[in-house]
Amino acid sequence: MLAHCAETAIYSAADIDAALRMLEVAVERDPNDANGLATLAHVRRSAGEDPMGSLALIEGAARLSPRDPRSFLWHHYANWCHFRLGAYDGMEAACRRSIELYGRYPLSWIALTSALGLQDRLEEAREAAAVLRRMRPSFSPDGFYETARGFYGRRFDGQIDSEYRNLRSALRRAWDG
Repeated sequence: MLAHCAETAIYSAADIDAALRMLEVAVERDPNDANGLATLAHVRRSAGEDPMGSLALIEGAARLSPRDPRSFLWHHYANWCHFRLGAYDGMEAACRRSIELYGRYPLSWIALTSALGLQDRLEEAREAAAVLRRMRPSFSPDGFYETARGFYGRRFDGQIDSEYRNLRSALRRAWDG
């Protein structure tokens, strides 16, 4: 239950710190809650912690619940860990796995478009952007950047701002091209 409250804190209030506190307690109380582990990984990465540690938590969640219907989200979380590591091929692979498990999640298509654009594979990025455009016609690279600014709050300045400027640029090349 506490893990669900943490999801509300991060997605409704953009409160990474509160979500992190709740998830750490939730996972301590129930270390076999696969979704709690994966969400903790996502929030830790969002808080600026080591993406390798987050990937290990996601792998642990997948071992605990290999057929979990939420695992498409876990792969989505993993793609952002790979992004933070600069491993764009790993980012792409995690996006593709997320889409393979559930292809109607627009955020995975945003991430795939980004991953392909960051690898200068513009034709493939444009194809992914076309799918995204059908799913979410109101999407824009600038809107994505502004959403990230709100999500990260005080953490946005510096490295995260730079990373999202790169993402916005990769998305623009695919979106406008």
